[in-house]
Amino acid sequence: MTPSDIAVNYVPVTIANGETESSIAELGIGEYLVGIRHPAITTSTEFNFEVGIKDDDLVDMSDGSGSAYAVTIPATPSYFPVLPGDFAGIKCIKVKVADAQIGDKVIYLATRSY
Repeated sequence: MTPSDIAVNYVPVTIANGETESSIAELGIGEYLVGIRHPAITTSTEFNFEVGIKDDDLVDMSDGSGSAYAVTIPATPSYFPVLPGDFAGIKCIKVKVADAQIGDKVIYLATRSY
């Protein structure tokens, strides 16, 4: 199997107008988050995450040192990879931003099976 044989799935989540948290993405069995594609988000500079194995048990994701796991985002639309191992064992993901968004923002979580 070559890297081009591995399908990438894009799971949309939405941060609604006036909100700071997205809808919940449920990943399939064996799927890992590998990247994020986002629109222009001008009211925040980073994403944080709530994660869990079920949609009703989400907790804030930590970086292992007690700080919130954070990904810096540019103000312009972009795609950036994340380390799949950071999201190992996670079934449900919610994206969080610090400030309420102006207009609905659809974010695409790129996932793939390993």
